[in-house]
Amino acid sequence: MDEIISQRINNFVRGFENFDDITNWLKEQWAGLFADFLSRKTTDIKLKNLEDQIEELKGISNTLMVYNEAIVRSSNVEGGTEIIKQEELKLKVKKAIRFKNEPMIDYFIGTEKINLSGIQIFDFL
Repeated sequence: MDEIISQRINNFVRGFENFDDITNWLKEQWAGLFADFLSRKTTDIKLKNLEDQIEELKGISNTLMVYNEAIVRSSNVEGGTEIIKQEELKLKVKKAIRFKNEPMIDYFIGTEKINLSGIQIFDFL
């Protein structure tokens, strides 16, 4: 015990007067852990629902993009193909910027060993 108490870190020692003190202290600790677990479980469920909604929105967005491209191409709108290409490029640039701003990618680009831009790395994907 003396060795544990003499440690400067990770040495939480608590004295108890009797078994009831130990039981009450453990109940409080377990109640706190269980409350934490329930809170995290609720958060996980909410995040899963949000992920599902995002996936559904991605599907809807992709479908709308295909529909719009089909309408532009079939209606022979002047420069329609060029408009589609420009919009695809805008989307690609936004994705590349988000990709480049990821901490790990930014770290790799910042090292002297990689002489590529975020967009060049994104193009390899």
